[in-house]
Amino acid sequence: MAGSGAQGAADIWYVGDSTTDTMSAKAAGITNVFYNGANWEPKWISKIFPDTPDHPHRPDHVVNNFNELLTLVSQCWDQHKEREIEKLIAPTVILFDWHATLVDTLDAMYHAVDDMLMQLEPLGLVERLIDPQQSKNVDDQKLVEYVKENYALHPKVKSARKISRTDIFEILFGEDYEAKQTAHEAFNICYRLHYGAVEPLEEEIPKMLRRLRTLGIKTGVLSNRDREFLEHELGAVDGVGWIDLFDTIVAGDDPQRRKPEPDPIFKALDNLDVAPGADCWYVGDSTTDTIAAKNARATSIFYNGAKWDKAWLAKIFPGTSRHPHRPDMVVNDFRELLRVVERLIAHPGPAAESVSGR
Repeated sequence: MAGSGAQGAADIWYVGDSTTDTMSAKAAGITNVFYNGANWEPKWISKIFPDTPDHPHRPDHVVNNFNELLTLVSQCWDQHKEREIEKLIAPTVILFDWHATLVDTLDAMYHAVDDMLMQLEPLGLVERLIDPQQSKNVDDQKLVEYVKENYALHPKVKSARKISRTDIFEILFGEDYEAKQTAHEAFNICYRLHYGAVEPLEEEIPKMLRRLRTLGIKTGVLSNRDREFLEHELGAVDGVGWIDLFDTIVAGDDPQRRKPEPDPIFKALDNLDVAPGADCWYVGDSTTDTIAAKNARATSIFYNGAKWDKAWLAKIFPGTSRHPHRPDMVVNDFRELLRVVERLIAHPGPAAESVSGR
């Protein structure tokens, strides 16, 4: 792994059939799974991996076939999820990002972003794009370089339909808040020409929101889009609108600063007369949402609606000193989110007990 920039971790597995493979995995600090394709008996495996001072490298797991490997992966994943849940405090408030979390408005968003990027030069934003070498990862670097050369998003970015507008601005302008604010204002003008169609990302969302209400949980929706767009979309979604499903609504132009600053979350909690804390959950689909939640001292739930794999999630949440923010939990759909909430309310974990016992 030398020179790769990767860090050894137990959640990286190396599967091999030799003592050399096991030694390499142990030296890299990752989990080793010994593939016993030769069907060695347990006594022989103990013999070739004696776990002595001279030969300390013993595999973490032994599997005899790949069906056993898949079973092992499933068991370990369930255990990992269980440990994540035990660290959470049951929510009294759940705030949701709007775009690409609850609803799909991606086509209009990408059209408006491209319209805005065509104006980078007259807006004075070309020289305020970050140095590509300062990007968080190679993919972000490529995005910045392409925008610098073409004043547009790469077609693959738009066809993938996975990255949010706010994350795009974060990648392009970094910590330059004034540049991002200028980009947001220009985007709003462009978005006015494209917005209108809005569809739920999951059919069960209204049912999930109503169930949270019956559990005594307050709900809210946040967006970096201006109120004129958010109110229109809230009223149009599903043909009936979802305005009555939320206890508070905060648009991008309500607080002084937009996400990733914590202001929208603080504004929503102030509207609800609730103090910030881990019992406030913020559910969003972007790194910007995660950073906002962490800055607000709230629990961050990353909605993986784009179905990123674990390798990609590790890339966008590297946990480095420059990019330390990681979500407290990742959920792939809202049924999973609701199961976690119901479980914590019915059976609070050790985290809740430690808070109540302070």
